[in-house]
Amino acid sequence: MKISVLFLNVYERPLRIRRGGEMTFSIERAGRPVIGSRVQAPDRQVPQGASFQAALQRASSSSPASQPSDEPQTEEQLIERLHRDIVTDYQPEADEMQGAMVLDQVKPFLDRLPPDQRQATVLRLLKAFETPEGHIPGEKAATTYDIRQRYAWVRDGIGYAATLSGLATDPAEAQRREGEEAFASKLYDRGNKLEYRPDETQDSQAAMATDIRAFLDETTRGAEGKAATEMKWTVLNRLYERDWVDAGPVMGAIEQVAAQDFGRELLPTMHRGAGTHAAAEAIRNRAGIMGGDPDREALGIANPQFYSLAIGARHASRAAQLELADTLSGERVPFSDVTQFITMPLLDKRNSLQENGLEMFRRLEWMTRDMEGPLAAQVVGKTLDEMQSTGGLPDPIDFNHWQADHESWGGSLLADVNAVADRIKGTSAGDAVLARMRGYGMIRD
Repeated sequence: MKISVLFLNVYERPLRIRRGGEMTFSIERAGRPVIGSRVQAPDRQVPQGASFQAALQRASSSSPASQPSDEPQTEEQLIERLHRDIVTDYQPEADEMQGAMVLDQVKPFLDRLPPDQRQATVLRLLKAFETPEGHIPGEKAATTYDIRQRYAWVRDGIGYAATLSGLATDPAEAQRREGEEAFASKLYDRGNKLEYRPDETQDSQAAMATDIRAFLDETTRGAEGKAATEMKWTVLNRLYERDWVDAGPVMGAIEQVAAQDFGRELLPTMHRGAGTHAAAEAIRNRAGIMGGDPDREALGIANPQFYSLAIGARHASRAAQLELADTLSGERVPFSDVTQFITMPLLDKRNSLQENGLEMFRRLEWMTRDMEGPLAAQVVGKTLDEMQSTGGLPDPIDFNHWQADHESWGGSLLADVNAVADRIKGTSAGDAVLARMRGYGMIRD
């Protein structure tokens, strides 16, 4: 299937789709892209497009640099906002975004706090949304099931924000992390001295390995059997993730413990910081659990995991995004569910090819917004793979003709394509993807 993208001028034009009801895809509303809407079936009345417009308006503005004036300034205000938006008021976008909507509020709040206050804040936020037996907060909600489900969404979003921030979600683990930080600092000082002033110390790599073993035993006290072993392995890998430049003997000691005590290879890392791998895996796992609602997917509506992935990557640190890009680069089809969602409009024969092509590039631009270049390049490259496998590559754009009608292209396909291209250029993976895009006639030579 060839998608002609020449002169796609459908700015602010609604597409109407019949499928046992009516659905409206609004291409652009209030300057922001809208991917879909809710279905209005004959037996129920649901405002068309309201939830997706609100969800994407919120998600489109979610950025680490974006701090609206009405952002909660205190913990109490944040709890009140989450309780209102997710639990009691039943805002439709909460159904669409679930934990991602919470992440979008909690992560910026944590980032504004001093680092030494963030861990305690996470634990208090989680406690504020516990739902013990016999006590169901939020009397305005319709049913006990709804309330428990919505509290679970809030806790999921808080936990996701904690992972992206390198924080623990239970007091015991938080205490372990605090001890780990102090231990790692002392290890670095020992490794630095051993690397540059070995004649001033009786220390050795073997001695550090012995102390690492003792620390692992102490930090996992109370755990037994396989659980204790896996906990030690997690802590050892988190130690290894740290930047040991100028303290190389520490890396050698950690590798020695991994080989001798576990017989396993440490997880690949670029040593960008403790918790980087966990953050990257959290984002990655959100892509792996896409799907599960055929009715939504048939209509091209993203489920909550799509938002969790996109907004998670948007709020992740640069280190976590680069780590994720590294882990995905060798895989043939990473983010397959996401790229299928992006290219889904190409398979919809109910609309014109021009409209479907424009909608696809809007999704791609929104998905990669605020991603680091290498990670955005992975998403764009795999989207091209998906397009190619379905025969949905576009016809080349006639750049000589569209310039004469430039004004009509405001906010349209070329703007989205160029935004994506600018986002990925300058990286090895991105430049390779740009070469493919030039070959397909999507961007100017």
